Amino acid sequence: MINISGEWKYSEEFDNGKDIGIISITQNGEELIGEMRYTEYFLDHKPLELLQTLRGRIEGNKINLKGQLISFINMESCEYYLDEFDGVYTSEGKIVGSTMDQNNVCGVFVLERVVSNEKE
Repeated sequence: MINISGEWKYSEEFDNGKDIGIISITQNGEELIGEMRYTEYFLDHKPLELLQTLRGRIEGNKINLKGQLISFINMESCEYYLDEFDGVYTSEGKIVGSTMDQNNVCGVFVLERVVSNEKE
């Protein structure tokens, strides 16, 4: 079974902008829990710094994560829609796929594993 536990560089593009950040994932069998810290850059709007908790599953090389809770960093909350991620673990060791939020905004994302400089 593929183990995707660890930190991943996250990037996503959608119609109105892009997201850049880090996702930390813990895998227990097929169950996934995670935390995503990222900045959302909108066209014609001030960037948002966000923290979103995630839950999901991995089956073979298919990954599904759903946003559970959102927190706003250094700002008051505003209307924001949680994301759902459907992706595939590729032979290159990346996770690629699409997102859909609760307002039906679609995006395309890529996760690349953060490589530690420490020797294991």
